Amino acid sequence: MIDRPDMPRLDCGLPALDAILCGGFPKGSMTVLAGRPGAGKTILAQQVCFHHGSPARRALYFNTRSEPTAKTLRYVGQFAFFDAAKLEASVQFIDLGGVVGTGGLDQVAEHIMTHVERVRPALVVVDSYKVLDELARSEEDLRKFGYEIAVRLMVWECTSLLLGGYGGPELASNPLFSVVDGLVLLTERRSAGKRRRFLRVVKMRGTDHSSDAHPFVITRNGVEILAPRAREGVRGAR
Repeated sequence: MIDRPDMPRLDCGLPALDAILCGGFPKGSMTVLAGRPGAGKTILAQQVCFHHGSPARRALYFNTRSEPTAKTLRYVGQFAFFDAAKLEASVQFIDLGGVVGTGGLDQVAEHIMTHVERVRPALVVVDSYKVLDELARSEEDLRKFGYEIAVRLMVWECTSLLLGGYGGPELASNPLFSVVDGLVLLTERRSAGKRRRFLRVVKMRGTDHSSDAHPFVITRNGVEILAPRAREGVRGAR
């Protein structure tokens, strides 16, 4: 048996999530964070951005039409992981609302790549990616856009997170999921009148990971996954 070389990882800054992913998101991969509004997608993505935000590993966070950047900064400022000193130099928030409202997918792609080429980030987030579905004239357009964005970001060695309120049949029918490398699903369940949150890695192409549903909470510190650092059958973070 030939051992496969370890895949370079971009750690998340959350020890439990890094263990679940066997070290973090594979570098250069494209992963969807899916879940209903309020599931915790935005907080998790912002937490990872501020963990990585440095002159050597910049993060670009694109807002579409989910909420304006000013409102995003107001809310993220409440969390302990927020660091105002990292804004602009290491973590940049870009509002795509105007382009989404007046242009098509080609214009959105060019706008994203203009900023990627300018900043050369290690991490790129698009929140919400699902808004871009409305700009596609067909499933083939959406598939082509997703593929081109994935290839162009890979050329720049960017690891990317695409956020969206996907669920149910969409996870099987949306062409995006045939393009991306990973899918992390954030869900909620009610038990005894209490709401419980869970995170599950549905797929992560070419790498080991835990596929269990792991409970998590959202506190002032951000997302905190209530899971052991390693589980039986999953290799430790590397």
